[in-house]
Amino acid sequence: MADNLDGDYLGSMKAREFHDIQVQNLINNTIDTLSEHYTNYNVGLILANCHAAMTNKRDEDVMNTVVRDAEYYFVAREGVAKYKWQATKAAAEAFQDMRALWYDQLKDMTGAGTNSKKSISRALESQDHKPNSPAGGSRWAVVGAQDGKLDDPNAVAKPAHCNTSPYQSERDTLNYFGQAGSDTPPN
Repeated sequence: MADNLDGDYLGSMKAREFHDIQVQNLINNTIDTLSEHYTNYNVGLILANCHAAMTNKRDEDVMNTVVRDAEYYFVAREGVAKYKWQATKAAAEAFQDMRALWYDQLKDMTGAGTNSKKSISRALESQDHKPNSPAGGSRWAVVGAQDGKLDDPNAVAKPAHCNTSPYQSERDTLNYFGQAGSDTPPN
């Protein structure tokens, strides 16, 4: 269900792959840049700074879906990584996944990020009254939450790169069910 929230521009597997490569590169470049800048910070603080940097970048262009997806990734990763125990991380992962999906569905229902005149979408605007990006991004929150389970928030180290993408999972699912080469995304 959440896969459809990204709209027609990600309707083909090739479009998803291209988009997801851009998101993954932005995530990893942000981790590299901030890890170099904050060499004595722990993983938790570096991820918090990555999240803040992505929020600032999103505020420059609220309709940029690559930045939106990277922000979803960092919100979820930071939200899971901050916990030390795996049981708590698992609960946080479930919460982050559902939070992103619910928010995307709310944005979809209200027409946020579109030219829709639905009045309720104004309630989702940021504090400085910038409109929301289109619904979507929960695909990346899932990846961020999964990566957060591997983080030790107190380790003074560079956070690991994001080494997978939603596209890769979708492609693997198609391969598993014998639909490789199909341009139809999984439902």
